[in-house]
Formats: sequence, structure tokens, C-alpha cells
Amino acid sequence: MRKIACFIALLLVDQLSKSLLFQYLALHQKWPLLPGLSLFCCQNKGVAWSLGSQWPGAILLLNCLLLVVFSRLLWQKPSWAWVLVLAGGLGNTIDRLAYGAVRDFILLSWGSWSWPVFNLADSYLTLGGVLIFFDFFSATYPTQPSAEELTL
Repeated sequence: MRKIACFIALLLVDQLSKSLLFQYLALHQKWPLLPGLSLFCCQNKGVAWSLGSQWPGAILLLNCLLLVVFSRLLWQKPSWAWVLVLAGGLGNTIDRLAYGAVRDFILLSWGSWSWPVFNLADSYLTLGGVLIFFDFFSATYPTQPSAEELTL
């Protein structure tokens, strides 16, 4: 039950943050918060780093298919990692359905360097992916019994 409540809360925080920022900041308007951290409203029709932006329909279809797969994985193996991935994926899919693009607003930059603009849903996806990666490589799997164990 806690995972469902957390999923809903993450999704709401993502959608509310996007709605508020896009309501008060114009598209491509930059608002510095701290050195290296700014709010910058933009839209992304592609996936990470705008890849595939020329195929928005295919990306939306792929998003929907992946959400079904992630939902099934969450159902089979309830973990916080899958909660994060599903909340992030659904948050960005809602944007694609409602606005034709994902609304991004977090800009990290230093001097002439800047990271691609992202949103909270992207952060959820990244953190969930990292947790799944570490879970996969730290899992203990049954090994073949040795000849000595078989003869005991």
C-alpha cells in the first residue's frame, strides 16, 4: 500500500511541478536559482537528449508498451526501483499525450557547460534504473552444487 501511495505522490509532484513552472515561466525563459542550477522551461519531443524527436508517434507507442511491461514487473516484483521507473515513465507519457512533448525545466550548467534540461520524472527514471542495475548485480543466485555436496 505504501508503494502505491508513493507512486501516486511522485506522479503528482512531477505533474504539479511542470504545471506550475509552465504557468509562471514562458517557454525558453531562464530563471537562475543557485550557481549552476536554473529553471528553464522547454519541451522535448524525443527521449533522452532529444533522440528520436522526428518520430513522436513511435516514441509515444513505445512509452505505452514500456509502461505495460514496467507495470507487470512492478506487480511481479514490487520494489521501490520499479515504483520510481513507473512514476517517471507515466509522468512523461502523460506529457506526451497532453502536450505532444515532455515538459522539461531543470537546467544544470557551469560556465559554458550545461547538462540537457530534464524534469522530476526523468530523475525518477534515472534513480530507478540505477537501483535496478545495482539490484541485478548484487542479487545472489543459486549455484550448482559441488560434487562434494552431492555425495553427502
